[in-house]
Amino acid sequence: MITRIYYLTILSLISGLSCSKTDHGRTVASVIIIDKFQAQLQADLTKAIKERGTAYAVEKCKIISPETENSFSAKEKISIRRISEKFRNPLHKPDGFETGILKTWAVEIQNGKDPQVVAENTKEGFRVMKPILLKNPMCLQCHGNNSNIEPETLKKIKSLYPEDKATGYALGDLRGAFSLISKVSKGD
Repeated sequence: MITRIYYLTILSLISGLSCSKTDHGRTVASVIIIDKFQAQLQADLTKAIKERGTAYAVEKCKIISPETENSFSAKEKISIRRISEKFRNPLHKPDGFETGILKTWAVEIQNGKDPQVVAENTKEGFRVMKPILLKNPMCLQCHGNNSNIEPETLKKIKSLYPEDKATGYALGDLRGAFSLISKVSKGD
């Protein structure tokens, strides 16, 4: 039952997309991969916080995030990463396509609309982006303003990411996106 509801939710999220049946299927499959990726990252970070606190989780995230990205990319034969204009890891800086989508979503949010999944065929492949909205107060332990972040955690962030841009967020803010690229085969 939960799986059926999950798939119906995904279909409703992307139902507004104008794309072929093949692209629609790819979009659904991509969102499922993104959701699994997100769940894995959240589980790993939650475990790290419970084990040894938020400062430790920042340290673990520096290792876990790229490992999880690489593992999912190899296993699913795609490229997946988190991106943000206010990135912590320079490898998560958005490219031109991603920046355009983030700017569009920012305008939509200003106009009271919820950002939606974007799927598009590009020269890089079939691209899917899903917005990351800060809905969990736990996220503010690392991404909030200085009053939300414990001094030890802030010190760890500054030591691991001297050029960090990923703080100053509030609940409901657009944090960035999950960005997935799959190669389009000639038979499609």
